[in-house]
Amino acid sequence: MQKPIPSNRPNSSVSKTLACGLEKNVVVSGKSGNEPLSVPVLVDRSDPLGLKSVQPDPVPMESVEASTKEVVEVMEVDEMSGEKGKRDEMGKEKVKSGGMEEEEESEGSEGELLGEGGFGDLKLNPSLRAGNKVIEKEDKGKPYLIAQVRGDGVIAARMKLFWDFPELVFVPFSLFDNAQPIEIGDTFRLHKCEWTKNETGWEERGDWLYEVTGRLNYQATATDVSRLRQRLPTRAVGILVDVQRARDRHVKVALVSAPELSCVMRAYRRHFPAEFTETDIRYRSVVRLQLRQINSPPSVLYSQQFAYVLPSDFGKKRGDELLIHHANVIAGVEPEPMGYEFPFSAELTWAKVKLGEKVMAAAVAAQAFDVKADLRKHTLFVEPVVINEISTRSVVIQFVMPVPSIEELTELCKIWEIDLAVGCKVNPAAKAKPCAHGYVLSIDKRALCVGYEIDAKVILSYQEAKDQDAQEEFDQMRCGELDGCVELIPQTSVRALQERMFTLRSNDCSKLATDEGKVGRIMSILLGRPVKPESPKANNPLMTFGALSKLKAGQVDTALCMLDEVPRLVFQQAGPGTGKTFSAASIVATVLATDHTARVLALAPPNVAVVKLVLEMQDALAAGKHVEPMLALFSGTGKLRYAKEVERISPHLLATAVEAQDFQELLQKDQDRVKVERYLDACERNPRLAQEMAVAKIVQEHKNRRLCFATLSFCEQLPALFGETTHLIIDEAVQAPYVQILNLVSQLPCLTKVLITGDRRQLRVHLPSLPIAIREDFGMDTVIQNLDVAQGTDVTTLSVCFRSHSALVRCTEAGFYKPHGELLTPGRDDSERALMTDQTAFKLPKKGVPLILVHQSTPAQRDEVSTSSANPGQTDTAMRALWRLARAFPGTLIRCICFYAAQALEIERLVAQQEIPDILVTTADATQGHESSLAVVVTTCSVLDSGADSQPFWADAARVDVAISRASHGMIIIGDLLLLNRTETWRRYLDQATTETTVVGPEYFDFEQFNNPDNYYDKDGQLISANGGAVRSEHFYSKYGKNVWYNNSGESRGAENRYQPYLPQGGSRERTRGKASTSGARR
Repeated sequence: MQKPIPSNRPNSSVSKTLACGLEKNVVVSGKSGNEPLSVPVLVDRSDPLGLKSVQPDPVPMESVEASTKEVVEVMEVDEMSGEKGKRDEMGKEKVKSGGMEEEEESEGSEGELLGEGGFGDLKLNPSLRAGNKVIEKEDKGKPYLIAQVRGDGVIAARMKLFWDFPELVFVPFSLFDNAQPIEIGDTFRLHKCEWTKNETGWEERGDWLYEVTGRLNYQATATDVSRLRQRLPTRAVGILVDVQRARDRHVKVALVSAPELSCVMRAYRRHFPAEFTETDIRYRSVVRLQLRQINSPPSVLYSQQFAYVLPSDFGKKRGDELLIHHANVIAGVEPEPMGYEFPFSAELTWAKVKLGEKVMAAAVAAQAFDVKADLRKHTLFVEPVVINEISTRSVVIQFVMPVPSIEELTELCKIWEIDLAVGCKVNPAAKAKPCAHGYVLSIDKRALCVGYEIDAKVILSYQEAKDQDAQEEFDQMRCGELDGCVELIPQTSVRALQERMFTLRSNDCSKLATDEGKVGRIMSILLGRPVKPESPKANNPLMTFGALSKLKAGQVDTALCMLDEVPRLVFQQAGPGTGKTFSAASIVATVLATDHTARVLALAPPNVAVVKLVLEMQDALAAGKHVEPMLALFSGTGKLRYAKEVERISPHLLATAVEAQDFQELLQKDQDRVKVERYLDACERNPRLAQEMAVAKIVQEHKNRRLCFATLSFCEQLPALFGETTHLIIDEAVQAPYVQILNLVSQLPCLTKVLITGDRRQLRVHLPSLPIAIREDFGMDTVIQNLDVAQGTDVTTLSVCFRSHSALVRCTEAGFYKPHGELLTPGRDDSERALMTDQTAFKLPKKGVPLILVHQSTPAQRDEVSTSSANPGQTDTAMRALWRLARAFPGTLIRCICFYAAQALEIERLVAQQEIPDILVTTADATQGHESSLAVVVTTCSVLDSGADSQPFWADAARVDVAISRASHGMIIIGDLLLLNRTETWRRYLDQATTETTVVGPEYFDFEQFNNPDNYYDKDGQLISANGGAVRSEHFYSKYGKNVWYNNSGESRGAENRYQPYLPQGGSRERTRGKASTSGARR
């Protein structure tokens, strides 16, 4: 029988002590039923582990010290050696595997008491097992992130909170034994350091960051480090968007853009190899980058201004750092050996084309970075006042914000304008999300005695946020219980830009071009690849179908290319009024009627051009007696801004389609019904909030429309909605960037035909909105630039103008087309454009010529707040002209076109004040794609900068072409014609115009002169006044054509800002004024 263990005897063998505590014997039967077994039970439930009676054997202190010393000697490694150190071996394995996971720290385990079994598992020296010894764990050091690189070492930031280690430490290069250059984002372990002895606690003057130089300060100098870890570099293609040099011309810093980077980053001279000389490091150079990814820690704060990185939870920060996940940083910059060429031509190799895609991706990245930087820069911290509580979930707030200078005001108002989407953060925490979203209702700018201010109203609606009490935050703002400011964040999506960037970086376009399919041929043409041209058949039986029978000359050539079986990319060059939209609509109507598998997508950059496409399509389908449901998609902002135009095509809008009873019956899912109901409700109450894309997707799923219309930007955000498209039409293509077209075509796999139509002589992509470095040669300009050099493009030309009176057409041709060897000929008989010539309310300066040139040299004035300009004298003349025209013609036929935004606003205000109905007033830039029966063009300018190396924007040929080619029946031009004549653009136009008509002065519109029945025409058609004198401007004719240098003040004004070439009028002279940007004047 087993001998029982006395219950009061302590168990001195720790290894035999049960987890449940001390035992007492309970006898039970064994397997045979004869021998009892002892079953352990608890003796003392108050001490279940029996710790009171367990006493370790005493061990002499000398034995512990000897044992510890021996353990340390056994475990000690050379930590700075690449091959010998066990810790470096572990680090190398992680680097090879691509990981930089941070090792777990076990601070509380050092000096842990181990049992006998633990020593056995460690397989240490048997002599150490004599007693329970204190073993010191290996000193792993503390993890640090290299935050900034200096000339003699690096500044590193603590990655975890260790109170006995410095936040920022300086590490001399001599402590590292490595072959690769050290870069920000590398990590290491700090073992020992020497603390600074300054009273401030920092080694250098200032706080943790000396902002004058951008150098990080430090609290200690490292003396012992280990485990330097550096990621293997990857390669990328980038662009030097800026190069900053010292006075001796050596490179201080270069700003680099690449799609693999999270922002524009800084590269210093140490990043460039020695053979990359100072003269080779040039602005807009294409370079090859070596990048290292920061994976430990996974998120860092990066300062674009001072080029440092910090752990995301670091205790110190400026507040303008970017939070980046798995950031790539620059480790080296090399010249690109292959060389970049643009535009793409047939002579380029495939390798150069693929390089070109990556370069364009870097340019698109720079554009996206610039947009995001502007949004961050113009995020506002304001004290809101709730002026209207619409509901418990919606309010209107107002805020007033001072702005110290005109430069800052101009930059701010480029972002903060009506309809800007904004998010509102009440919680100041960095990771907090907005509790409300909305948009700007109004924004006013005012000049103060010192500086300026903006007064804005914003509508905000509650927005739920995950893991955040957004409702309480919104209620605090709604009820006026906030103690401080709220953060208003401008919201502009860059998703489309990012999609372009990824498409180009991945070489998706060149991969597609190598396919043998139809879309592969189209992409090959876009990329300038050598494609064998195929002429279309001359006699196509479809040319007699519907509206195609009405096509003329170049329009017929376009139709023949679009109606055969060969995959084609057709570029139709079309001057103003030549019927490019009508010919495109006629072709589409025929394709839909004869090919039931066809799916057509018609796009244009501006909303008004989309409206015109839909209207033309209506007529073309009616001419062919074909009925085809159409779907026109617009953003909420587009529907609001162009409400009158969009209303004209209401039967084809998305809201009309989903309201139909037959469509409602198709909806099976409740959530689809809810989306449609919310959409229709939003269209009525607030079109900005209508989810056009989501509902359009539902429509296409249930009732696929074969003919869709949208803007280019709308389509690019949801290309999958149009994935079955076979025929793509792009109107007003001069405003379509090349990179945008590449991205769009790459996502339409069923394409067989592409028609791109536009006028290369009119307004192109608005490049001033882009960073200067990428405006040229990187695919950001019009796609027409590339189509002109692509071999496989089928080019057709429309040169017959069906819009305007013959006199207007001849002047336009002389000014803008004949200098390039192009023709623009009248296509209408003058009797078809006789609205102005046949009226009897007033007599024209030249009989039968509906062109009135008014010479007026009054000075212009710059608005001291908007920085745009207006000419009071020309405003008065324009209003008199509009009033006279409105007495003779309906206001819907009249449009006033101004070169300056301030001029347009002033005339628009006066038109409303004097109740002249239905007259539309716009700027020249907003007029492209429009036309009008009668137009009044106001030029405003009064001084030309004689020292400028380029023409001012009011003399830009494309802008002037747009402004003076909108009218069909008649036009009035008001301006200082002698000043305009000093520019090449206007000189060519006026040379022809002055042969067509007679220049008059503003007194022409005086009531006595304008309505005098005794005025008559002489035998040459010249208007003669009742007193016998010619009705003309004697001031103009006394100087015109006599090579007399002219200035309306009679004096030279010197080199002034050519975009705002006159001094501000009025206001305090003590208030600081700045120069305005081009875009600010034209907005």
